[in-house]
Amino acid sequence: MWEYLESMYASKQDLSYVHQLLMHYSRPEMKDQTLFQYYNECKQIFEEKRSRFPITADVKSMQEQEERTFVHGILAGFDPQYEVSRSQIRTFHGVLAGLCLSNNCKYIMVQI
Repeated sequence: MWEYLESMYASKQDLSYVHQLLMHYSRPEMKDQTLFQYYNECKQIFEEKRSRFPITADVKSMQEQEERTFVHGILAGFDPQYEVSRSQIRTFHGVLAGLCLSNNCKYIMVQI
């Protein structure tokens, strides 16, 4: 099982950076930018996401991408009081994603 999880989620990518990228992708903020600046920032984030997670005909690869996105989506919705948990889960997100795709996700989330 650990070999499977390692092969599925171990990567040379900086997990914190990937998490921030996916959060910006799914929840962009305009802040004090002009519409043009905001559009360009969103486009840059989209292009970077596409380069890190390319669309492929390989079903297993696409499933792995969806699992990662699923975990990052859950983390993005955490209230600020769970920041420590978010950081810990981000470190071990592969295990959580693998378990959440089974029927154990509700149990895991209660334990956090």
